[in-house]
Amino acid sequence: MPDVLNQLITLIETAGIEQRCAGLLVAGALKIETPQLLKAVNGALAEPNPILKDYALRYLEEAQPKNGAALLPKYLDDPDKDVQDRAVRLLSSAGQAVVQLLADGSPAPSRVWQLNAARVLAAVRGRKAIKALLQMLLSGSDEFNKSVCDLMTPILRELNGKEQDQLYEELEAFAAGLDVKQQRPAAVSAMRLIGQLGRPQSRRWLLKFVGPEFPGVVRSHALVALLRCLREQDLRKDE
Repeated sequence: MPDVLNQLITLIETAGIEQRCAGLLVAGALKIETPQLLKAVNGALAEPNPILKDYALRYLEEAQPKNGAALLPKYLDDPDKDVQDRAVRLLSSAGQAVVQLLADGSPAPSRVWQLNAARVLAAVRGRKAIKALLQMLLSGSDEFNKSVCDLMTPILRELNGKEQDQLYEELEAFAAGLDVKQQRPAAVSAMRLIGQLGRPQSRRWLLKFVGPEFPGVVRSHALVALLRCLREQDLRKDE
């Protein structure tokens, strides 16, 4: 096997395009994972040739190497939308291990990168993923934050009562550190999420923002979130 592995790595790194693709196909079928092979796969992913990149992704999809996720974050804003989507699926399948990887972010993350990272975190779920999603809201625009909140909505609905109470406490702590006027998109997102939780304490928290001391747009969002909170509570009563 060592000789076969070395031959495959040499093929993937130095041969022509067709031979490199064939080497990646064989490596995936054999489900081989070594640091040297992943280095060769990483090199193939970085190539401008879309066919070679496709086969490198096929290797990751087929072999599902334990350390393969580390190769993928940079492709969350790849110019090719299909590459983005495949990177999202592969990272999502890696589970909790990717949360810190994405939380560390990219040196200069684009909005596309952030949104795809949010898609991964929402699919992975868990408290650490939710905290990472909340951190994304701090610097987001209204449109971006709405997309993140929409991704979080299914998570909120699947939480049990105790988990919702825990998340409410985290959301309240998150919102407490915000300047409502200077960080309005993040504050509005906190209102939206707290309203969706529909906890009894949510009503009290939201009512704080309907007073005249707050800008009209903030009061409007607080009222919408309050109505959503009341609706969620009514739905639970009917269940």
